[in-house]
Formats: sequence, C-alpha cells, structure tokens
Amino acid sequence: MPKHTLQLISHALCSYVQRSVIVLEEKNIPYERIDIDLANTPTWFKKISPR
Repeated sequence: MPKHTLQLISHALCSYVQRSVIVLEEKNIPYERIDIDLANTPTWFKKISPR
C-alpha cells in the first residue's frame, strides 16, 4: 500500500503552518510544504479554497 505524503499549503509567513511544521518535525512525520503567493493565488488553490 503506497504511503501518502502530507501536503501543507501555506504562505511563507503563516504562523499556523509554522506551528504545524514544528510538530511534524518533532514527530518525524514526512510532509511536503507548498508555499503560495497570496497576491497571485493559483487556480488549483482557488478551487479548493474559493475565499
């Protein structure tokens, strides 16, 4: 069974994601961080989070 990597979608300075990263690092949980530009939001992000 393939393992899925957790994806954190964030802005570079998001304090909420920073806290999540700390927990994931401490628990050695693999993740992929994807930083987006909030001034130029990608289309794929608007589909999952329209606001």
